[in-house]
Order: sequence, then C-alpha cells, then structure tokens
Amino acid sequence: MGSPVDFLVLSPVCLRDDGLSLSRDGSRCECASGFGFVAGADGDIAASNATCRPCRAGMVKAEAGDRPCAVCGTGTVALTDGLTECSRCAAGSVASGDRDKCIPCTPGTHAPSSGMASCLKCASNEFSYVGAVACQPCPGDGTICAGGSLGTLIPPSVVLIVYGLVANVSIGKLFLAAASI
Repeated sequence: MGSPVDFLVLSPVCLRDDGLSLSRDGSRCECASGFGFVAGADGDIAASNATCRPCRAGMVKAEAGDRPCAVCGTGTVALTDGLTECSRCAAGSVASGDRDKCIPCTPGTHAPSSGMASCLKCASNEFSYVGAVACQPCPGDGTICAGGSLGTLIPPSVVLIVYGLVANVSIGKLFLAAASI
C-alpha cells in the first residue's frame, strides 16, 4: 500500500504600497477602500505581484475588494487621491471632465443647485457673472446688458482670459463656448 500524498496549498503573497492598502482574504489579495486593485502581470488576481494603488483624483472606491477605482458620477468630484466617495460641486459650479475639480460657471450661465451636470444658459434678457447661482435681469434703463454673453464676445475679453488662466481651461475653448451662448 502506498502512503497518502499531502498537498501544500500556498496563499498569495500580497505586496503593500503603504502598509494599509492590502489585506489578506484567504485565497486572494484585496485593496482597502480608496485603493484600486491592479492585477498581477499575468492578470490573475491571486498573482504574487498584484498591488493596490490609491484612487487618483476624480475616481473613488467605497469598499475593500479586488475591483478597480470608479470614475465619479455626473456633477460630482474627488478632489484628491485615495478617496472613498465623491462630493457634489457647489451651486455655481460643475465638475470638470476628469471629475477632479469643480469649475465655476462662465458669464452668461448659472448653476442654481449643487451637483448639476452643466451650467444653464441665462435667458436673453438676463446676465450673470463667473460662478453665478442665478441670472440677474438686465437693467430696464436702456443700458446694454453685456455682463453675461455680449461682453465676453468682444476680444480680447479680460474676463475669459483671466478665468481661463485661473481655472486652467483653454482660453480658445472659452471663446468658442461664449460665442455659442
């Protein structure tokens, strides 16, 4: 009679980036909340070279596990790396395309509540300034209402140039957006 053969089962070795991002869960590596899972070179989640990386700004992960970080939803942002939840942009601003910062509404537009997907255009008899929560009626005394859109179309518009530099947004794209208002 032969002797029974014992099998040795090895647990994965989980590498740590900062000592807190990976935990052991029996047969697989898991990332803590705020950290995205990066599979090993062979794509195996139990690979010995699997790692966790902090979610970059604009992305989050709420729970521990072997999933990657997810992009924040419409109207929300993650301003720094390693966050577990997105936050809504304040009224008067909207999320950038990368969901990593809130951008104030441009003149002639407004965002009346937090978490809006885009700024709303003011009516033809209204105007607004940068970061407006509401549009204002144009004066009824014969004054040209130029605070919202007309004033920003006359190059060189100091408002769009300053805003573009402060918000790190393309000045050319701002002029094109102003022309469409």
